[in-house]
Amino acid sequence: MFDPQDSDPLSSRIAHRFMFAEFLGSLFFGLISQGSVIASGALTFEFTYHNLFPGRLMTISLANAFAQTSILYSVLPYATHVGSKQEGHNDEGPSSSQLSIGRDQYVVGHFNPVVTLAMVVLKEIRLGQAIMFWVAQFFGFALASLLLINSVPDAENSILGVPQKCFKCSQQKSLLMEIVLTFFMIWSCFIFMVRPPKGFVSEFKASLFGFFLVSSQFVGAGVSGACMNPARALGPALVAGHWEDLWVYIVGPVVGMFLAIVVIYYETAETKQKNAMGDIVLTRFPVKYDHMESYHHMYPDRKNVEASK
Repeated sequence: MFDPQDSDPLSSRIAHRFMFAEFLGSLFFGLISQGSVIASGALTFEFTYHNLFPGRLMTISLANAFAQTSILYSVLPYATHVGSKQEGHNDEGPSSSQLSIGRDQYVVGHFNPVVTLAMVVLKEIRLGQAIMFWVAQFFGFALASLLLINSVPDAENSILGVPQKCFKCSQQKSLLMEIVLTFFMIWSCFIFMVRPPKGFVSEFKASLFGFFLVSSQFVGAGVSGACMNPARALGPALVAGHWEDLWVYIVGPVVGMFLAIVVIYYETAETKQKNAMGDIVLTRFPVKYDHMESYHHMYPDRKNVEASK
């Protein structure tokens, strides 16, 4: 059983598979998110984010949301099945059920460096795993840019879909928009992925997160490009050689992420858990819940099939 806290990421085959999933997901997401900007620009001869009329805004927003949602649905059941953290404690003290996490950790399906960094701070994954994810994410978005520039004739005119601020927006306004959108993105990840309640939200958390992406694109695409993802900005910028305002799409998401972590920290109650030294301590992260929310609870028929084998 893969334990994202106790397993060595560099020697775990599951961790390597998760890294490959992050690479493929980032590659696909880059192709769709950047490709939607390029394709809609080729049809309207407005290749960048500077002139987003309603039709292009709708196209780019839906493409980003559907791409992210479809990838999440493809990897989350697999991660839930192999990534469940059910610790057993035989020492004296509270029982195993009192100390276990009682849910499945958000160990894969990030496709965004700031989401991965947030999961490190929230103790969902270890730093070694995060470094592997960051390499996969940046390489995936860069490779998507290389594929687009060599396959789409108008890719160069659109600067490979690099996120840009609007003509009338200053760097400060674009930075503020990236901070605000990333704040709510990380908060949404925490609500939908890290502490999912039972029922509808748990089963459709990928779709709910996709709805947030659509809303954020509608609000921010015409201001800053609604990037919220440093790899999404840096990958095409490296290939296109376009560095204008790139710092906005690195600093903004990082600042928004840390602000969200502060809010999450104060709204999360402390629980008794066993630390790496074997001591029972009060801690907030990783988040522990009393009810069990696992792969078999989401897919009860699968449990019966496995039991019959």
